[in-house]
Amino acid sequence: MNRREALQRAGLVLGYAVSAPVLAGIMNGCKASPELTYKPVFFNEDQARIVESLAQVIIPKTDTGGAIEAGVPHFIDQVLEQCYKKRDQARYLESIKAFDDESKALMGDSFIDLDEAKKLELATKLNKDAVESSRNIERVKRKLVGQLYTEPFSSDIHKEYGTPEMATAPDSLELKAYFRTGNFNMTVDKKTNKIKEIFGSPDARHFFLTTKELTVSGFFTSQIGAEQVLQYEAVPGAFHGCVPLSEVGKAWATS
Repeated sequence: MNRREALQRAGLVLGYAVSAPVLAGIMNGCKASPELTYKPVFFNEDQARIVESLAQVIIPKTDTGGAIEAGVPHFIDQVLEQCYKKRDQARYLESIKAFDDESKALMGDSFIDLDEAKKLELATKLNKDAVESSRNIERVKRKLVGQLYTEPFSSDIHKEYGTPEMATAPDSLELKAYFRTGNFNMTVDKKTNKIKEIFGSPDARHFFLTTKELTVSGFFTSQIGAEQVLQYEAVPGAFHGCVPLSEVGKAWATS
């Protein structure tokens, strides 16, 4: 199948562009495929179970196979291991723990031990929270990235978001700060003193949104997603640019 076209479909389902690490994973050959045995490489077994359980909630089995049947957990393990930067890998692993802690606090148990109704309830809540948090992060990015960063108590940034918690950055040329008021992290280039990056803290919402992106992308570039849920034809015929969905029944994986 044409991976680029399938990725475009996945992006439409998500409502935003597929991120660079996920795109790199799919274009470099990582694919969701059913596995009789799945031995995680990036995750430990407990982490793999949580990811698998959430993927199943995001795309459950219906009249077609779901995320599990399509091999999505293996796909997620591959992409994180092969395509994510070390610091992004670390963020994701931190966010798995935050997610499970959130499940215990709100639902009374680890996510994998909840019944299906409670799993769906927590996922629905986190989806709503994560989308709003993502929008806030994007607003902060547009406002601050590239701006000059100055010391606490003399900066408009600190006046708006408070005094940050400082942490050691993975790169010695960077300064890292976490603003609880805006719930975001940022890195500053020590040489230019300009803000390089704004990103959300590794929390339950971060885990949910990242896993949702990986799950949807993996599923709709798998055989089940492309051929059973979407319409697939290896050699498409004539192009018809504007056809009512009712006439074709479902979207195409190929065009």
